Amino acid sequence: EDADFIVDDDDKELIADDDSEEAALEEDPSIEVAASAPEVETSGEMSQYTVSKGETMMMIAFKVYGDYRVWKKISDANPGVSVNGLRAGTVLSYPIPTALFDWSPVGNPYLVRNGDTLGLISKDKYGTSNRWKDIWNNNKPLIVDPNLIFAGFTIYYKSDRDVASE
Repeated sequence: EDADFIVDDDDKELIADDDSEEAALEEDPSIEVAASAPEVETSGEMSQYTVSKGETMMMIAFKVYGDYRVWKKISDANPGVSVNGLRAGTVLSYPIPTALFDWSPVGNPYLVRNGDTLGLISKDKYGTSNRWKDIWNNNKPLIVDPNLIFAGFTIYYKSDRDVASE
């Protein structure tokens, strides 16, 4: 309700619409999707984060806590800051997590655009939509639900040479 990046059923730009991808997801029982934001333990101390151009509270929550779904923890710590259209240079307070998150992505960066799905990105980067799961597996800390990726997030895909050398 108070954030422009919360997806509702009518927001077709942020929900996967590639039929082959959806069918593959429905048929694969190994795909588990977490339904709600996990509880993040914090130390009780606060720290500060300076917003960079284009960042959202969701992306900042991912960088700080390792899960974009806990963005409200940062929002709640900054009651005077609008979650819509954060400005570069804004300094946000956030509760320090007890466990530090460190993600070192592997591969080439890809900036997700409106309308993208893992299937479409796979088609663009590999010539087939069938390798969407390779991209998802390479970005699992960031992509909780493979049917839901967000414009503005940077994900990573491995080149065929990188995959062959594993």
